[in-house]
Amino acid sequence: MFTFQKAIKIAIAKEGSDLAVNPDHAVEKSYGWVIFPNSREFIETGDQDEMLIGSGGVLVLKDSGKAIQFSSAFSVEKNLEIYESGYLDHDNWDIVITRVFDARDAVDQILALGATYVIPEVESGITWRIAKTYTRNRLKELVRRPPVRLNIGQIYFNYDLIVALKQQDSFEYLIEPNQGYENTP
Repeated sequence: MFTFQKAIKIAIAKEGSDLAVNPDHAVEKSYGWVIFPNSREFIETGDQDEMLIGSGGVLVLKDSGKAIQFSSAFSVEKNLEIYESGYLDHDNWDIVITRVFDARDAVDQILALGATYVIPEVESGITWRIAKTYTRNRLKELVRRPPVRLNIGQIYFNYDLIVALKQQDSFEYLIEPNQGYENTP
């Protein structure tokens, strides 16, 4: 079990050197602390000009000391919700469409997730792996023959879309950690 003081050291090491923490701003949960390292100058003086921007904090788990860096794209509450949902346990996820009831709506929702595929191209001895977005027509073909597995990568920025999928009735699906599957055209 890690102490709060050790968690502060871990968070500072994760964010960079010459930082400090105001312990009063940490958020404690049963499983860990969200700690917000900032410039030493800002912590000591409160001078807004010295404040670092762009960090959503670092969650340090009490049982392991594992540090999870949050983005500033979401509030602390939203970051913790995403963590608690388990979607930060893996960096790469698949959606497996097992049954389709409304192909048109299913395609719209899958397009929103931004699933892409790659066709490696070699030019001048360099292999280029440029992601290409599925077309509506290709997704229509795919959802006609479930099960369909599509790699959707990280869920962090698509979290609200994943939550919304739970409310839809166009298709049944599973969200699974990716085990090496790569999307094909």
